[in-house]
Amino acid sequence: MSIALIGRWGDPIDPGHHREVIIQTVKRFDCQCAFCGVQMPQTANEPFAGLRVCAREEGLAIELANLVPLCGVCVRFNDLNNLIGCGQFVELPWLSQGQLTNMLRVIYCAQASSSADIQKSRVYQGSNGLLQTLARTPAEWEEHHFDGSVERVMDAVKAHTGFVDGEHPSPLYIDRLRFFWRPEVFKDDIAFWTPTIETQILNEEYREVEEQEEQRL
Repeated sequence: MSIALIGRWGDPIDPGHHREVIIQTVKRFDCQCAFCGVQMPQTANEPFAGLRVCAREEGLAIELANLVPLCGVCVRFNDLNNLIGCGQFVELPWLSQGQLTNMLRVIYCAQASSSADIQKSRVYQGSNGLLQTLARTPAEWEEHHFDGSVERVMDAVKAHTGFVDGEHPSPLYIDRLRFFWRPEVFKDDIAFWTPTIETQILNEEYREVEEQEEQRL
């Protein structure tokens, strides 16, 4: 049994040996993560745009057509072992893993920001409440002796069990799970993302203010 959110890509290729093909891959995907879609700038100082490049399926040759770029979070989603110590699973079937990853990215970057304007934003002010809501676990988990840990999900995968859920099209409850990653493991990535996320948050705040002013006129 497998879990749907775990991909088949390989581990990141070595930038020391494959710098040019990594840069070409990042450009080919317009500096976007192939899993969550986050887009970061490619600059002279950051030619990889904060992305890691992997073979889209483990074992494929290192050729441009076979490669995909992934952000620092998504690159780990090729093996459950890579998620140990990085967070826990939660039940959020109405969000894709990419959507949850992007929501958490914005929240963590806002919380890491030293900008007074960001700290006044609705994203920042509502961030703790939203994190608590997203991280909430069902009371029924105790009946299954399940705590959302990566290790317990690995046990379910190895035992070919997934808590059958007959009320939904997917037969396995395990496919309703999403990974709630924690910021501590991704400090360097968050530091890289934060300036871009700050700009996005402030642009959205200014746009909403302008719309409100137009409605008053």
